Amino acid sequence: MCLVIQPTTEPPSRRASGTSPGPRVGLVVAAGIVALAAPVVAHEPSAAQRGATLSADKTEVAFELANLRSPGGLTEAHVVQRALATAPSIERAEAGVQLASAGAAQAFAGVFPRLDVRFDYTRLFNVEAQALSGGEPLTPAQIDALEAAVETVADGGRPADVASSELHAVSLQVVNALATGDAFPLPLNRYTLNAQMAWPVSRVLLEVLPAYEATRQNEEASRYTLAAERATVVLQAREAFYNYARAVGARIVAKASLVQLETQRDDIRVLVEAGSATPVELDRAESLVAAGRVALAQTRGGVRVAAVGLRVLLHDSTAELDVGTGIGEDLTRWPRTIATPQSVLVERALSDRAEIKAFVAVLRASDLQVDSARG
Repeated sequence: MCLVIQPTTEPPSRRASGTSPGPRVGLVVAAGIVALAAPVVAHEPSAAQRGATLSADKTEVAFELANLRSPGGLTEAHVVQRALATAPSIERAEAGVQLASAGAAQAFAGVFPRLDVRFDYTRLFNVEAQALSGGEPLTPAQIDALEAAVETVADGGRPADVASSELHAVSLQVVNALATGDAFPLPLNRYTLNAQMAWPVSRVLLEVLPAYEATRQNEEASRYTLAAERATVVLQAREAFYNYARAVGARIVAKASLVQLETQRDDIRVLVEAGSATPVELDRAESLVAAGRVALAQTRGGVRVAAVGLRVLLHDSTAELDVGTGIGEDLTRWPRTIATPQSVLVERALSDRAEIKAFVAVLRASDLQVDSARG
């Protein structure tokens, strides 16, 4: 469209009468529409091709429905067992139980009496015996001569008695030993053995026993923690399994819906070709088919995301969880109805849940540790 603006003037009669303000701008609108369109070639599939595609889609839907419950497929029990066997959190909880058990055994050792045994050994080297007298030592010949002289000495015309002779001989040997340093032998090897047993009664009753009971409570708390961790892993495994099954079911539903939309579109196309329906209805059917394809692509992505989550939980990156993996559970079975009132369930959970029991055991252990520290 082209707009042309040009000035115009009033007729002479109006100009003479003075009613016109002067020259006036007039609009002359010239409209022109030029359509330049290139021919668009649409390669629509033939009726035979559409029939083959629809038949393949129906076959795929039937195959997935058959695999949705297959005897050799993935089951909840298999997923739970695999998750329990590979969960690192359970291994950490088991190590905590072993550590708490070792602490309890160590604390119980303080109940028994304490026995201290010590053994010492000392060896002396390069030690020479020192003489206690300053004289020269007697030779064996001199000692024999002195002993003979003592025996022949007369006391009032009688020889000395035997006792005096022997006593004199011993005194000579002692004097000789003092001169040579052999009078007192020096031991070179020394041995010492000391043993002491103590059992502090007051400390055992006021400190050791409360500390031991605290470690027992810690051990019990660690066992409850292990049970709670096992229950958590089981819950996560079940959730991951049924999320995967739900994603597979949603993909099957989206595929079946797409097949139904394509069938309706083909029926409308026949009606349009026969003149019984308008092309607008066919366009609407095509848009619905396109939306169904988008929904199918989204559900396929959901299946892959759920499969990756299941692989991560099972710690197995080589697990094949895709279209060919069947589900071994009967998903058409209704879950069991819970008839127990909510208040009863809450009370049962507060009394039976492992997390609550572990928390109570930790509180008891803390109180016992305080008592042990106070003595």
